Amino acid sequence: MPPSPSRRRQSSNALLTHASIAIVLVLLLFTCPSAAAVETAPSGEAHTGRDATPGAATLLGFGGGILAAYAIHEGSHLAAAGITGTDLHWESGTYNQPLGFTEDADDDTSGAVLHGAGLVGQALSGEIVLALDCIDKTTPFIRGLMIWNIANPIIYAFDYWILHSSNRIERDGYQGDLAGIEHYAGRDTANLFAATSVGLALWQGYRFWKAQAAPPPPPDDGLRLGIAPAPQGGALLSLNWSF
Repeated sequence: MPPSPSRRRQSSNALLTHASIAIVLVLLLFTCPSAAAVETAPSGEAHTGRDATPGAATLLGFGGGILAAYAIHEGSHLAAAGITGTDLHWESGTYNQPLGFTEDADDDTSGAVLHGAGLVGQALSGEIVLALDCIDKTTPFIRGLMIWNIANPIIYAFDYWILHSSNRIERDGYQGDLAGIEHYAGRDTANLFAATSVGLALWQGYRFWKAQAAPPPPPDDGLRLGIAPAPQGGALLSLNWSF
């Protein structure tokens, strides 16, 4: 089918849905176990290094993680546009969201790749976080990043399947990533993409939840140089490299 401009936007109903999700995420932050290391009090009892109630730094870190996930989503669209040679026209403060774009893809494949790139980028970033043991999964920033990586695909699919608020086909075009995939690749492909995204998000959510109870990764000490006396005289020189 001939390509037509896409308008990615959110209506007021979608904003209410996102606001409700945001409130839930903040409550989750307050109820998550502390990421601080366990210290020993003078009385011999173990306690955590920070108060149970998160402070400003914790909230800023959590919010920064959400913003990072948002940037990964939009940045993936931008990268896909560069790969497919599609011109994007970015607009701010329109369509009831801070940032959006219109596009006019040259072919169906380019259009489908462009609209699917945002959720794919978030899924890949989530897999990187879960796969690397050197990343502490319990920091506020990583929690914010991962929770939005997990929640966003579910919100998209729920809206596409039920609400039809920010993902829908319109008379003069379409709006939303999943509706864009439907326009360029068909409804069956859009449904399969949405279902796959939700399944992967739930799987990542389960693994991320399990990681909250795991001990933090050991510190990376880098290069360590040691020297010790040898039994027969002289000295032994040792070099340890953590990688």
